Amino acid sequence: MKGKNRSEVVITGRSGAELKKEGAGKYLHLGEDVIIPANSVVAIMDMETSTLSGDTRSFLKISEEEGFVETISAEMPKSFVITDNGKNMKIYVSPISSVTLQKRISGKDGLIWRE
Repeated sequence: MKGKNRSEVVITGRSGAELKKEGAGKYLHLGEDVIIPANSVVAIMDMETSTLSGDTRSFLKISEEEGFVETISAEMPKSFVITDNGKNMKIYVSPISSVTLQKRISGKDGLIWRE
């Protein structure tokens, strides 16, 4: 697609499998009233498996201290989504599983919005 801003999205689920998906022109619902442009998604991470790493826990702690983390809901977090819109980075902590978000961004559950 010439002239379109295209980005590659890497989604890591519980199994550790990665899915690469172009995200131009789509929106992803992360829970509550938060909807983001899919092309801003850098990574979708499973909270349970990825926080086993001390490096990931440290990354999330520092990001929160620096004001880059937005918790979407008071519910138990199941995933976090790292985004970059070209100007700044933001991390969304979501009550929705990384598997469900993977289905949403790939359009397999019908909950993807297009421009």
